[in-house]
Amino acid sequence: ALTARWAPDESGAALTVQDGLLTLQDVQARPPRAVRGVDDRVDWRELKVSGVQARLAGGALQNASVAEVRLAGLDARVRRDAQGRVLGWGNAPSSSSAPRPARAAAPSSPAPAWQVARVACEDCALRFLDEAVAPAARLELLRLALRLDGLSQDLGKPLSVALSTRAQGGELRVDGQVRPQPLSVQTQLGVRNVQLAALRPYLDPWLNVSLARAQAQASGRLQLQDDPRQGLAVRYQGRAGVTALRVIDRLNEADFLTWKALSL
Repeated sequence: ALTARWAPDESGAALTVQDGLLTLQDVQARPPRAVRGVDDRVDWRELKVSGVQARLAGGALQNASVAEVRLAGLDARVRRDAQGRVLGWGNAPSSSSAPRPARAAAPSSPAPAWQVARVACEDCALRFLDEAVAPAARLELLRLALRLDGLSQDLGKPLSVALSTRAQGGELRVDGQVRPQPLSVQTQLGVRNVQLAALRPYLDPWLNVSLARAQAQASGRLQLQDDPRQGLAVRYQGRAGVTALRVIDRLNEADFLTWKALSL
């Protein structure tokens, strides 16, 4: 349900939305051009947007705030094909289309102020099949629980982040704060038995060996700080390791390097 109140102002009329609530349930979305044998989809059980406050005046949005955006039961399965198209959408312009003359830019108006107190995703799953690399890469985040607090148009304001998921057969946890600009990350990181072999298609073009098997382990504090003068600084305090490593020679498929566990 949405409630609104009209009130006149100098430009003619103003629209105020208070205590708005939007709910979308049992949504199933498919790409416009389905491919046989490919199960691209973006489905969810429930999307609820609550505590909506907004003001429009003079035909433009002045400000907006949302108490919570909660997404439950998301099942996103996305494929990038060999031509780099995602969900059937291409990014290459048609060769037959003639360039259009440029239009004069309209005078810009100040960006509206907005904020979202919390964004949450519960019982979500993200699956990505990348056929633009060989062999095709499969990346998965299952049983995903994500919470972001304090989103707004102010990119200099830190966000509170909490993430827990099953990732590539292992577990990944992140809990801390992230500031978009300038970039600053202050988080506790937990990684247990995350399979790194999924990165093989991206590493193979740069190496003469292949990563056949490896599991990542970590428990500590990750800090990233972007300084305009000194660049990006990365600091990690805690334990880190790689277990069940097997690297093979790409020429003869023989073992190049193996170990059971390496911890730092």
